[in-house]
Amino acid sequence: MLKDRYPPRLAELGYPNARAQLKEDAVPDIPWTYRSEDATGSSKTSVPYGAYRKRRKIEVLEEMMKDEEEIIDDGNESCNFHDMEDDTSADSSNFESKTADKAVQVFIPDTISKVKTRTRRIQTGKSFTNFETTDSQVQCDEIRQRCNCLKNLISEDDFESEKSEVFLENQYIDSDDDEDLYSENKDEDPDFSLSDNEESEFEEESDNEETCNYRLESTENPSEEKYYIVSESSLQRLLSVCHICCGQCIPIVEYSKGSMISTVSTCENGHINKWQSQSSHKKLPWFNLHLASAILFSGNIMSKALMLFDQLKVLVPSARSILRLQNCYSVPAAIEVYTSQQADLFESLRDKSRVVLGGDGRCDSPGYSAKYCSYSLMDLESNKIIDVQLVQSNEVKGSTHMELLGLKRGLRDLELNNIQVHDLVTDRHVMIKSYMKKDKPEINHYFDVWHIAKGIVNHTYWVAASSGDNGQLKLDKWKSISNHIINVHNHDSEIFPECEHGELEPRDWMRQGSRCYKMVKEIVESPYLLRDLPKLSHIHQTYGLEVFHSVVNHFAPKSTHFFYTPMLARLCVAALHYNENGTRRQSMTKEGKQQWRVCYPKAKMGQECIVKPERVPATFEYIGDLLDKVFLRRQLYPSLKFAYEDFVFGYKADEPQPLTENYEQFDKTELVNKRGSRYSHGTQQ
Repeated sequence: MLKDRYPPRLAELGYPNARAQLKEDAVPDIPWTYRSEDATGSSKTSVPYGAYRKRRKIEVLEEMMKDEEEIIDDGNESCNFHDMEDDTSADSSNFESKTADKAVQVFIPDTISKVKTRTRRIQTGKSFTNFETTDSQVQCDEIRQRCNCLKNLISEDDFESEKSEVFLENQYIDSDDDEDLYSENKDEDPDFSLSDNEESEFEEESDNEETCNYRLESTENPSEEKYYIVSESSLQRLLSVCHICCGQCIPIVEYSKGSMISTVSTCENGHINKWQSQSSHKKLPWFNLHLASAILFSGNIMSKALMLFDQLKVLVPSARSILRLQNCYSVPAAIEVYTSQQADLFESLRDKSRVVLGGDGRCDSPGYSAKYCSYSLMDLESNKIIDVQLVQSNEVKGSTHMELLGLKRGLRDLELNNIQVHDLVTDRHVMIKSYMKKDKPEINHYFDVWHIAKGIVNHTYWVAASSGDNGQLKLDKWKSISNHIINVHNHDSEIFPECEHGELEPRDWMRQGSRCYKMVKEIVESPYLLRDLPKLSHIHQTYGLEVFHSVVNHFAPKSTHFFYTPMLARLCVAALHYNENGTRRQSMTKEGKQQWRVCYPKAKMGQECIVKPERVPATFEYIGDLLDKVFLRRQLYPSLKFAYEDFVFGYKADEPQPLTENYEQFDKTELVNKRGSRYSHGTQQ
């Protein structure tokens, strides 16, 4: 270290040729890999990463020692280097050094000062006793020079900068100690306090940001590979140094393929280094496939995702390439994974004596212009989506018929899998009511209360919940509203002769025969409504399907058009997400109390607020299954041509014809000329 840091000063002191010299018994203490050829005769194992760089340093030091064997003359001392404390004046010949895992062991001759020094990649023959350590990336004793003539050689700024530059190879420190380090000497505001939710979120953020002491590792599984965003400037600095001779290199990007770049670096000594930013499979970079799959599986829109990367100036594949990769690998993987999960759900339903399902449809646009309708069937006891059907408008007479066709397909698949449906809860769709009454009389068909109770919610739910399967009782309770609103609480019914409430406080009642009373009675006793009231579901409701539809809106927004098979794949991903997170429990505080969040209903205009249970965070374990299926399919079909052929014959075979299949075809050139002539004619006039 003296020769590297203080040669001018030593020259002034009379030691112009001061050099460090290896001990006679010094040996490299690098943990060399065991050579199996000594025992078995087989070839030796590969050299660990960085071993060449360390070995090269040893060779340089040995060559330096051969060139300079002259011992420093000790006759021109200008100051007493030995006028120090006793702990640093020990003879190095009688000294048994305590070594750490560094690259080289050296000693300084006795003619040079016995100054306590910090080690950086070398080991001196000085005794470090009772030194203090701190658990951080740098573990060293802050030693100050004790010789008066050398007290100004190292300034405080130099010492601190050198301390920050020291890098120890054994840098994996206990995380608990690191947390103690980060928590020291921090000012706390006594007026600032976090709630339980905010405190837990803050702790999670801190854990995510603290990524020190992470060891880079390689993996053969592409689904477990991690990716980092590296700037071009940092990459240029990294590739500008030759890894063989440490000379200057000129890195050149040979080509880029989507997110991958391939570089070649040539140094002054002619060493050539070729490097690729990521691994590939049959010339297809893994990240390109991973990105295409992630856009689909996360519910993102490709155009928005590409706009994001374009603004960040991150190289990614083109929209056409991503669409091709999705069709060949991601879309089939999503359908296969959900089909596998659906088979397990069917297997569990076969053993049930009473299967209760809920069904509801969702169109991709409001009104009567919808192109797609997805009909979902849910097991209302387990809250799992067991079937999803996608119907295109040209498969039926009109868009209003799509929901019925989706239900028919779903019930047909259940029958083919030997699942007997006992109860079915749907909305009040006219065609579905007629179909269930005529073609499926063995299934008990009920109506969801929410679809009827939009006006008089509380009374409708009470009618359904308190009447069981007795349809006539439901009807009589409902019709009792006509008498109740005029302060008449006795009714012409044998099973419900009077209201069940007690004495009521004075209030303003409607007057019998008034216009308001006639309007209310007309609505309450509507024949269309009275026909459906006996079939109100008294146990299960379909609100879970409404929640699932909100999940579908995330993965397949109504404002974006998708082709048939990608749309079906997005529905499958939405079902996988809901089945994994639809039954999340309520989160708890550290003290074991349930967590709640405050919400302000929009209709109350801030006058009232309610609390809702805070659920545990959502999980995404299904993403791992999807990516594994994607990369497995890539290995089965390493050619895009073969993968697309399998996609066409295996998944697009059941796809309905496009809406424009039977439309008249026009020549684009004629249309352009017609448009130009029309506008030019109008301009001349």
